[in-house]
Amino acid sequence: MVVRSMLTALALSTAFAGGCSLPTDHAVKINVSPTAARIDRSYAVDIENRGGEVRVVVEPGLTSPIIEAVVTDQGGGFLRRTPDPTVKGWYAADVTVRDGRPLLRVLTKRSDDTQPATYVGLTVRVPSCDGLRVRNTGGPVVAKGVWGEIRIENGFGGGVGGDVRVSTTRRLTDPIELSSTGGDVTLLMPRDSTGRFEITNPEGHIDFAARTDQLSGVRRTSTVHRAVVNNGQNEVRLSTARGTVRVEVGEGIRHAVGDY
Repeated sequence: MVVRSMLTALALSTAFAGGCSLPTDHAVKINVSPTAARIDRSYAVDIENRGGEVRVVVEPGLTSPIIEAVVTDQGGGFLRRTPDPTVKGWYAADVTVRDGRPLLRVLTKRSDDTQPATYVGLTVRVPSCDGLRVRNTGGPVVAKGVWGEIRIENGFGGGVGGDVRVSTTRRLTDPIELSSTGGDVTLLMPRDSTGRFEITNPEGHIDFAARTDQLSGVRRTSTVHRAVVNNGQNEVRLSTARGTVRVEVGEGIRHAVGDY
């Protein structure tokens, strides 16, 4: 069963990465409140997914969010459509208003005991993402092009966590917290970003490199790395129970300050 789960995750990840076309019946309906529909501001995104993977991608050309949920039945080894009577009640997606801006909330309403055993791959495409919160178990979480406050917990509630990867060309100056109970954690950000970094990895490898002249407060041990980038006051915390933590500020290899 473990092998089947790993193969399922690999197959979905390959399909997403390769840009394979997916049947339209994997689309998740989004309920938008009338008030949110009238607000012309960047979206914040809040996602909870148990037993699967999450991809959040900013596509500025979009006029509204698009969500796909690819459900793989791990027992039978086949894809289930979103309208399938067995799974159609597992999803909830809506856009409401919080702090004067639209908030996209996506929830897969399942538990570890839900039958049949399935693996859910969520892809959330948004025209903007100023603020992101993701809680996931089972597989990787990938976020591309996001900005604002970012909090990703992979392995929440004592579950198994996969890799976490955040990459963006937008300047990051808000608090960031990325964690996994069992995967690699990667943060790639432009050189004008800021942060007070605290990176914890009790059993793995820490790779921190910054292409900036404003680097201070560097302290490191075999398990913890601290540094301040561009005099930042925003807390940036990255951790994994096992695996590699990698941070790159700016493009290319520059002024490496920690590789052990």
